[in-house]
Amino acid sequence: MDWSKNTIKLLGLVCVMGFLVLMSGCGDDSTSSNPGAPGSQEFGFSNSSAGTDPGSESGTEPGTEQSAASVEPISATITTERSLSVVADSNGFFDVADIYKAAPSSYKIAFVLRHAERESGLGQESPLTEVGVQQALNLGAKLAGGDESFYYASTDFIRTRETCNNIAKGRGETASVTETQADLLNGSYFLTVSSDSLDAFALKKGGGWKIISAYAYGEDYYAEQMKPLFYDFFERGNQFIMENIVANMNQWKRVSVLVTHDILIEPLVVYASNRTVDVNYYKSRRWVNYMTGIAVVLNGNSQVELYPVRGTEIGFMMQGQTTSVSTDSTDVK
Repeated sequence: MDWSKNTIKLLGLVCVMGFLVLMSGCGDDSTSSNPGAPGSQEFGFSNSSAGTDPGSESGTEPGTEQSAASVEPISATITTERSLSVVADSNGFFDVADIYKAAPSSYKIAFVLRHAERESGLGQESPLTEVGVQQALNLGAKLAGGDESFYYASTDFIRTRETCNNIAKGRGETASVTETQADLLNGSYFLTVSSDSLDAFALKKGGGWKIISAYAYGEDYYAEQMKPLFYDFFERGNQFIMENIVANMNQWKRVSVLVTHDILIEPLVVYASNRTVDVNYYKSRRWVNYMTGIAVVLNGNSQVELYPVRGTEIGFMMQGQTTSVSTDSTDVK
């Protein structure tokens, strides 16, 4: 009788232990599938995961949608060669429309641009000025022609979304077509800290424009103090191009217009030009203008060509050129 009781107790203990092991295994499975778990990517997508973002749409024409699993990842490398028959202006910028018209139909293009001129407020609700609306409409008109539609995306700010929608309207496309890609086009991409922290650091050192341009051009200006605030310049530029843009091109349309802020566009223009274009506010007081940015061109040989571009008549602005820009702000708030 005592033996039977001990056996029952032993069997009960085994069952409890088995249940705990089973529950522990379920917890591990849950953790491994958590997108925020250690090992997941914080920024963008790698080449191997192109087309698998569950939060984005395919960008294909109605009736031709592809599932994320069917979109082939892009395998490409950045080249310093440029195959398009386009000529830069005296400041080193290419016209956005010239890039579009010169690219063969087999090429994919992503224009990453700063928004058009905005009102003086820096918050998310700050809209475009009348001049800014016209800037975007004019660029759209220069990109009109043919029967293809573009893919449009922006940050979650009124001024970036309005810029996209007015470019689309200028092309003759339906307005309000812009997707929000706030993470993909994060203005603080080159920063290891928040933009507020950068502004606080820059307050008595000439402002955000001076600090960011000194970083982008590798100037020896508070270099040791600045180092913890930024990622490695060339590594981060390469990462943005390959992971945030090229890896997503197959799920967008042949031509994409992506609108963000100057805090991202300034280093991207410097990176795309290998520091040859002068928007070095630290030295020359020049800063990226509205509608300025880069063209990421995927050519027929799976090579990525980079072009600094402008959507208006000039690719840079200078201190005092416009009253709608504060030189002490990074324009990402």
